[in-house]
Amino acid sequence: MSRFSPLLISATSFFLALAIGGALINFAERRRRDEQRQAVKDIGIAQAHILEHHLNQPLSATFALASVLRQRGGIDNFDALAELRKRRLTATH
Repeated sequence: MSRFSPLLISATSFFLALAIGGALINFAERRRRDEQRQAVKDIGIAQAHILEHHLNQPLSATFALASVLRQRGGIDNFDALAELRKRRLTATH
C-alpha cells in the first residue's frame, strides 16, 4: 500500500490551496485599502489647498486695507472701495 493515503494527500492539497488563496486575497485587499487611503489623502490635500487659497485671498485684502489705514489714517471714498472689492470677490466665486 502507498505510504500516503489519498485522503491525506487531498486534505494537504486542499489546505495548501486554501492558504495560498487566503494570502493572495489578503495581499489584494491590503493593496486596495492602501490605494483608497492614498486617494483620500490626495483629496484632503487638494481641499486644504483650496481652502487656504479662499482664506488667503480676503485676508490679503484685509491686510492691505489695514496698511493703508495705518499710513493715511483713513480711506477716502471707503464705500466705493468696499463696493468694488465686493464685486470682485463675487466675480471670482
